[in-house]
Amino acid sequence: MPFLKSIGGFLAICGLVLILSWNRLMGPSEELTYDPSQPETLIQPGPMGPRLAPPGLARADGGVALVTDALMVFRPTTDESAPAGTFRLTLNARCRFARPEAGDLVANIRVSEGGTPLGVQIVSPRSLATWSEQWIEAQKAQTEPVPMGQDAAGDTARIIDVIVTETEKPVYLILQSTRPGIIWNIQKARDAKISNIALIGNGDFGVNSFTTPIPTVAVDASQPDSCAVTPAQKPSDNWQFDQLRASNGGQSPADFERDYERYAEWFQAQFGLSPEDGLIGFDGMGHVLIGPLPDENSKLRATKFDMSSLRISTEGEVITGDAEARQTEIAELMEATIRQATGGDMARLRPEPVQRSE
Repeated sequence: MPFLKSIGGFLAICGLVLILSWNRLMGPSEELTYDPSQPETLIQPGPMGPRLAPPGLARADGGVALVTDALMVFRPTTDESAPAGTFRLTLNARCRFARPEAGDLVANIRVSEGGTPLGVQIVSPRSLATWSEQWIEAQKAQTEPVPMGQDAAGDTARIIDVIVTETEKPVYLILQSTRPGIIWNIQKARDAKISNIALIGNGDFGVNSFTTPIPTVAVDASQPDSCAVTPAQKPSDNWQFDQLRASNGGQSPADFERDYERYAEWFQAQFGLSPEDGLIGFDGMGHVLIGPLPDENSKLRATKFDMSSLRISTEGEVITGDAEARQTEIAELMEATIRQATGGDMARLRPEPVQRSE
């Protein structure tokens, strides 16, 4: 029938537009194709379990949908507007969280990587020191000058949209990230209530703020005065342990298991739950739905992430722009750091070669 054919063509075009949009954001290295009627095909293998590629939407019931099933006119977050200012999250040095109330719906979310890479970087004193040390080592090892800030500029933050449509119960969000550079973008239905936000990160992370404040407790496991516990995932047979051993300093499956057992004990003491209870966990994902999928007339109006509302876990700054602009700004910060460390004499980082006589 002509009408059905036109609808089918329209859906195919929509799917193609989504593919092109996400390929532009994720980079040209791997072209992702999928059937919009089968979003589960967006689940891909990852080193620490499956990953859900954008625009896949992870659901609390274990299902998978598309982000456009929950949001009207979804547009991926970009860095078009630089932040007017950022706010520091108050980290909880006592490592204590309020337990969920009996009537709360607990949304237990854990990732190692976000979905959409942003042209945004959280630059903390710690990350600046790490980049500077790496540059110094590279500078000593290479025969040609090493561009400053080049590698750091590719280390951008990634955003995860948390879409709350649950309106019958208050929602207690437990947001866990096992690696740095995660920004949580929480969007909620008008009648949805978020009772608490618990942020457990390992390195620099951020979250958007609301006009009406929501009780928020944050812990950064990478801080020396933190809880001495790191967010960890339960090891599984589908993990790529050989790859992980090479990228994690030779960490063995038994090491991952010990890390998880320690984290599980701490998590149980804090929240009265196992870290696996109701877990929405992919190795990487970009969108999560808490609550029912809305019908066509009840979809949330997608709100663009307001960078000026970003609260970050570190005493640092947020740098935006394309890779070249970020590299320039990061290089200036790195140079100031290195000059301070070397007493201003950067020339000694590359000694003149010794001339040998024949």
